[in-house]
Amino acid sequence: RVSAATFDSSLVPGTGYNFDLGQTGATWRYIFVSDGSASQPSYTFGNNSGVGMFRAGNNIFGLSTAGIQRLTVDASGNVGIGTAAPGAKLEVNGSVMVDTGGSANRAVCWKADGKTLGYCSTTPTNGSCTCN
Repeated sequence: RVSAATFDSSLVPGTGYNFDLGQTGATWRYIFVSDGSASQPSYTFGNNSGVGMFRAGNNIFGLSTAGIQRLTVDASGNVGIGTAAPGAKLEVNGSVMVDTGGSANRAVCWKADGKTLGYCSTTPTNGSCTCN
């Protein structure tokens, strides 16, 4: 049991170990960590430290992969994919495709003008198709 402690290194369980922080029936309600960044997120993985969650700003939540901020949720609840400052409930900077079955004429895509929705006239491959 730990009632008060200062950790100056990582608290890492061994294989197969489980840790409950706090005491039986009164586990800790909050765990405070540094803000982190896209390249060094606060919550990350031991073998892939460029992937994780971090505080992107005041009341702004960020997710990163390959050390780059990919997804943002701001204080207003706006979600941004490919943008750190979403201006709407959902803002996507990049291609968007909604595939409802993986075959031609079943996926929705943006036409070349970037303003009009169309459909994929070819089977989507690697996130792209011929958009009509």
